[in-house]
Amino acid sequence: SITAMTNSSFYMNLFGDSSAVLHYVRALGYRMLRPKQSGSNFGVALRHDTPYLVTIGTETMVSDGLSFNNIGWSGTAFRVDPVVVGEHNYFGNSILYPAGGRTGANVLFGTKVMVPIDGPVREDCGLLGSPPFVIPRSVRRDAAFDHLKEPAALRRGLRGKNRHNFVTALLFLGVGWVQVLLGILVAGAVLGTYRRFGELALVGASIVGLVSALALGILVERLAFGFRRLTPKYCSIYDPYFWRHERLWKLMTGSPFAGTPFNPVILRLAGVRVGRRVFNDGCTMPEKTLVTIGDDATLNAGSVIQCHSLEDGTLKSDYSTVGAGATVGVGAFVHYGVTMGERSVLEADSFLMKGEEVAADDRWFGNPAQPDTGGPEVHLTGPQEWNAYDIRLMERIRGLEDELAAARRRRSRAPAVLIGAAVVLTAANVALMIDPSVAGQVRPAIDRLRALIPIAEAEPPAPPPAPAQSPYLAFVRGYYAKLPGDTGAAFAELSPERQRTVGGSAGYVRFYREVASVTLVEGPIALDRRTVRVTVRTQRRGGTVTTDRLDLTITPDAAGVPKLAATKRVN
Repeated sequence: SITAMTNSSFYMNLFGDSSAVLHYVRALGYRMLRPKQSGSNFGVALRHDTPYLVTIGTETMVSDGLSFNNIGWSGTAFRVDPVVVGEHNYFGNSILYPAGGRTGANVLFGTKVMVPIDGPVREDCGLLGSPPFVIPRSVRRDAAFDHLKEPAALRRGLRGKNRHNFVTALLFLGVGWVQVLLGILVAGAVLGTYRRFGELALVGASIVGLVSALALGILVERLAFGFRRLTPKYCSIYDPYFWRHERLWKLMTGSPFAGTPFNPVILRLAGVRVGRRVFNDGCTMPEKTLVTIGDDATLNAGSVIQCHSLEDGTLKSDYSTVGAGATVGVGAFVHYGVTMGERSVLEADSFLMKGEEVAADDRWFGNPAQPDTGGPEVHLTGPQEWNAYDIRLMERIRGLEDELAAARRRRSRAPAVLIGAAVVLTAANVALMIDPSVAGQVRPAIDRLRALIPIAEAEPPAPPPAPAQSPYLAFVRGYYAKLPGDTGAAFAELSPERQRTVGGSAGYVRFYREVASVTLVEGPIALDRRTVRVTVRTQRRGGTVTTDRLDLTITPDAAGVPKLAATKRVN
C-alpha cells in the first residue's frame, strides 16, 4: 500500500527526538541496518512516499523536514525505487532525499542541500548548497562532547533524556486534553444559549474557542522555559538544558492568522521582539525569544528563522535579527547568529548561513545565500569563515555563562548569610526578653557574628551643592518638545554656527525624518548660567534606541533671543 508523502505529525510531535520514535519508524516499514539508539535519531517532521523501500544505516541522525522521495511519475506510468541512506550520516533541516542519491557513509548533509544523483559516491565529507559542493565532514570543535557518546555515558544520558521526554509527552497529551475540554465547554455554552441568542451564540463560541486555544498555547510555550528568554548556548544533546530546549519545540504554538495583523501580536505574546507594521505570512520560528523583527519587515509563507543547529548531536544557538523594512522570501531559511540590515532582501528558497551579516539595502540569493552583485562572479563564504563564527560564538557563550554563574554565586551566598544572621540575632533577642541573665552568655557569640559580617559605618551625606542658576531651562524644554515633529521651529532655535554644523535645514530635517521619538530622560539641569545638562533618549524608526548625556551651551542673539550654540556629549 503506497502512502503518498505520509506525515505522521501527531506521533512524531509526541515522541520525535526520543527513543520511542526509532521503534515507530521500524513498525511503519523502515529498514534499519544495525539500529543504534542516540536519543535523537529522527526529528518531529519526517515524510516519505512509501516506508517499505527506505533503508537507513546505523548511527544516522535526522533533523526536521527530511522527505524520502522514492516514487517517480511520468506521462504514462510511475515507478517505485528504494532509498538507501548510509551509516553515520547527519541530515540538516528541509532536505529532499531522492531515490538514487549518490551518497554513502559518514556524510553531513547541510540544511536545504541538493542531494547529488550523479557522479561519484560521496563519502566521508560534508555537502552544502544547491548545486552541492563538498565541505569538511566535521571539525575538531565538534568532538568536544564525544566523551558523552561512550557506552556507559551514553546509557546514562539516554535514560535521563527518555525520562525527560516521557514527561514532555505527558505534557503534550495534557495540553491536547485541555484543548478538548475547552471545546466541550464552549459547545455546552452554545447549546445552553442558542435558543436565546441564535447565531450570535455560534459566533461568540467561535471567537471564545479560538482565543482560548491561542492563549493556552502561548501560556504553555512560555511556561516551558519558566517565562525566561533563551540565551545563546553550546552544549550536547545529553545536557539537561537541551532537553528543556527540545521541550519548547514540542509545546510551541502555531497561529491560524498568517497574513493578518493579528499574527505579529501573537508572536509578541509568545516572546518575539516584533516591531510595528510587520507582515508575517507564515514564517516559522522555533526559538521565538531569540528572534528580533524590525518595523515594516516582511516574512513570507514557508520561511523559517531557526536560531539553532544540531550538527552531530551538538546544540549551538544564537540570536538572529531581521532589520526594519527587510524581506525574507518564500521558503527562505535564516540560520542562527544572522543579522539582516534595514531594507535588505533574502530571495525565495535561499539559505542564509549562520553568522552572516547582510548590509542595509543588500539583496542576497541562493543556497548558501550570497550578495547579488549584478555580475556572473559571486563569492561563496568558505568553511573557514563559518568555523570562525562558531569559535566566536563559543567564546561569547562561555563569557555569558561565567557572568551568570558569578551572579548566581553572589545571589546564593548573600541570602544565606543574611538569613542565618537574622535567625541567630532573633533567637538571641527572644532569649534576652525571656531571661535577661543570659545576656552575658550570648553577647560574645553576637559580637563574633557581627565580626564575620562587616558593616560599613554610614557616613553623613554631604550637603548638596547650591543649584546653579540659568534662565534657559524653559528654552531647552521647549526645544526638545518640538522634536521630531516640528523640525522647522526647532531648527530656527539653533545659532547660525550650529545650523551650519548640522548640515543646514535640509540635513537637519533629513536626520529627524528617521527619528520616531525624542524623550528627555533627565534634566534640564543648569551647570552655570549658559550651560544646561540633559539626558536624551532617541528612538529611530528602525527600532534602534540611543541614550546620550549632553551639555548644551545657550547664547542670546543680538535681539536677546536664546539660541542653542553648541552640544557636547558627556560620558
